[in-house]
Amino acid sequence: MWFDLCHAYFEMYSIPRHQWLPVASLYFFGHAALWWQAYKRCHAVMNWEVLCAAIVEEFGQDEYDIQISKLHHLRQTSTVLEYWIAFETIMYQLISPDPSLNTKFFVSQFVIGLKDELRTAMRLQAPSSVTHAVSLARIQEEEFELHRPRQRVIPSGKSPVTSLTNSSSIAASASGTKCNADDYGRECQSRDYRRANGLCFRCGDKYNKDHQCKKPMQLLTIHLGEFGEVFTEDIVQALELLNEPESDTGTVQCCHLSLQAVSGGEANDTIHLRAQVGNQVMITLIDSGSSHSFINTEFARLANYSITATTTTQVKMANGSLVCCDKQVCALPWSTQGYTFHTDMRVLELGGYAAVLGMDWLQSYSPMTIDWIDKSLKIPHNGSEAHLQGIRSSSMTLSSMTVEELRNAHAGNDIWALAVVELDATQPEASPSAVVPPDLAELLTEFKDVFATPSSLPPHRVYDHAVSLEAQHAPIN
Repeated sequence: MWFDLCHAYFEMYSIPRHQWLPVASLYFFGHAALWWQAYKRCHAVMNWEVLCAAIVEEFGQDEYDIQISKLHHLRQTSTVLEYWIAFETIMYQLISPDPSLNTKFFVSQFVIGLKDELRTAMRLQAPSSVTHAVSLARIQEEEFELHRPRQRVIPSGKSPVTSLTNSSSIAASASGTKCNADDYGRECQSRDYRRANGLCFRCGDKYNKDHQCKKPMQLLTIHLGEFGEVFTEDIVQALELLNEPESDTGTVQCCHLSLQAVSGGEANDTIHLRAQVGNQVMITLIDSGSSHSFINTEFARLANYSITATTTTQVKMANGSLVCCDKQVCALPWSTQGYTFHTDMRVLELGGYAAVLGMDWLQSYSPMTIDWIDKSLKIPHNGSEAHLQGIRSSSMTLSSMTVEELRNAHAGNDIWALAVVELDATQPEASPSAVVPPDLAELLTEFKDVFATPSSLPPHRVYDHAVSLEAQHAPIN
């Protein structure tokens, strides 16, 4: 079931396959988390298939035997319905790892676990499926309840009727209070009437196979507001929480961070911006899935802005864990595409972005126009409208750069990602004319007779120079 939930989560949030393993590892807790830490240290090469096989080997080896043992020892102790719910839970857990188990096996195990008074009748019926066996067992249970002898109900304050065997007891009965001996007769008359009219013996309502007697009435407390409105239990509980005094720790749980902000990925409801903070490039994610704006701890120190303490806030991460945040950068100035903004950002360790602009930033500039497909937005800014164009994935190209440009990009925090590219040795090398600058190519064309490739000895000049060789000596080379 855990694997099915993982695949559903990956498909719902469009998680790339190479991120399945790190995303799934975020949901290991307790013993599973300790096992995962030890397993990573002992196994270097990891992928999703290897992880699935390791989980089955570690946690799923004995599960089948445990469920088989539970099925063999399961017995009916209450109603057929409750017994069927317990039986069905075990049956589905066995069918999932072993679909070869047939229906006859489960029918026989279901009949064996019934009470003795129901088991014999069920064997005579020979049900063909477990559902059929459940229906027959419930009908047999109802018939058994109808014909079960019932104890006589003695009215409160009265003694049971006893046989009078001698004259002294008759005299005592006559002299005392008169015994109401016809109570039992009235009870029998009421039961016969209800049987003839198809009524329930206990409550007198119309009887059918799904009938359940009404529970006795209970006294309920109704909470009313100032104007007579009725408050439900949930509203009363919420009001009690509001009236409770704040804890001494001062911790407020009010923030959450999306998966894309943590993992550095993309989504349909996010926009990438290239912003500038001083002389540093701030890779920013506009994310409607995050509640507040955050700045990466390392980038805040790199930009050399003042980090101040604030109220401790619990931030709920994408995997459900809580992280405390107690620092922020107030009114951080940043600019992009000719517009300057000042934003309060909480300081937190982020995965792939220098900053995240959450719902608090989006709400502060509402109303706005956002085009999630074009990755652009229009927001009000200083009395006019600012048009911000995000980075489109399709517009990103690969181009060469010099070592100096790479050094400057690193110093300005303008490197988004690094990749090692291995050139294909089978590809033909580019011709010299393809890499010659245009100005130099023009000179080569103009003086092509000077730069032509020699095909013979130089022509005779006014002064011919020669290298004299001594006799009986070989050339050096």
